[in-house]
Amino acid sequence: MCIRDSPETSDMKRAAIGVRMHSGWGALVAVSNSAGTVEVIDRRRIVVIPVSYTHLDVYKRQRLRRMFAVYRASMKRSMAPT
Repeated sequence: MCIRDSPETSDMKRAAIGVRMHSGWGALVAVSNSAGTVEVIDRRRIVVIPVSYTHLDVYKRQRLRRMFAVYRASMKRSMAPT
């Protein structure tokens, strides 16, 4: 949605929003560039999922890596010349 300059929006600044996601949370930053000067309007940490779920995610990733290692080893054995 684009808001054109009008009497109702003339006091508004143009801004850009940046998000960097991490495991279960993210960093959100809003910046504005007026007269060649960059101004940080707001920055905050946002929680996407509860902390208890992030530990479970780490456990699942470790388990998945072990499963793939077993799979790759079995594929190597099955492809080896006899």
